[in-house]
Amino acid sequence: MNIINYDQSVIEEKAIGFEDVDPGLVDATVYMKLPERLVYGLLRNYGRLSRIDARIVTEKATEYQKENVNLKEQLPKQLNVQAIYRGQSFKIVESRYASKGLEAGLETTDLFLGMIRTIVTNPPYSGRKKKAQIHMIMNLLKDERFYSFLKRIKYYEWSHSHQLTEIDFSNYLQLFISAHYEHYNN
Repeated sequence: MNIINYDQSVIEEKAIGFEDVDPGLVDATVYMKLPERLVYGLLRNYGRLSRIDARIVTEKATEYQKENVNLKEQLPKQLNVQAIYRGQSFKIVESRYASKGLEAGLETTDLFLGMIRTIVTNPPYSGRKKKAQIHMIMNLLKDERFYSFLKRIKYYEWSHSHQLTEIDFSNYLQLFISAHYEHYNN
C-alpha cells in the first residue's frame, strides 16, 4: 500500500499567483495530479516485456466529478500519455466511478486510511469515538499479519519540496503503540 500525506495549505499557497488565470488549479492538483502520480507510481517499471491492462475504480465523489477535474475521463488519458511518452508497459483500459458501499476494495481502502490517519495523528485517548478507534487498532495490531502489513506500508509526505519524502511508517506505528500501550490488553 502506498500513501501520500500532503499539505494542502502549501498547494493553496503556491496557487495564489495563478488564481486569476485558473481558479480551479488547487482542485486539479489535489484531485487530479496527485492521484495521477500515485497510480503512475504503481504501474511503472514492470519491464518492457510486461503488459498491464489496468482498470481504475474511483469513489463517486463530487470532488472527482468537477468539470476542471473529471477524474474518470482525465486520469486514464493522462496516464496513457505518460505510458507512451515514457515507454511504459501499461494501458488504462477502463476508468469508472463507484458509489460508496458498492466496492469492497474502496471500502477497505477507506477503512485502512482512517486507521492510518489515526496512527499518524496519534490522538490522545479521549472521547468515546477516539477511544473506540484506538482500541480497535490496538487489538488489530496484536495480529502479526496485520502488524506486518502496516509495517510494510510505503508512506510518503509532501509539503514544500518538488519531491516526495519517504518516511518509515514503522516509526509512526511505534509511536502510536507506545502512546497507547496501556490499552493494548484491554
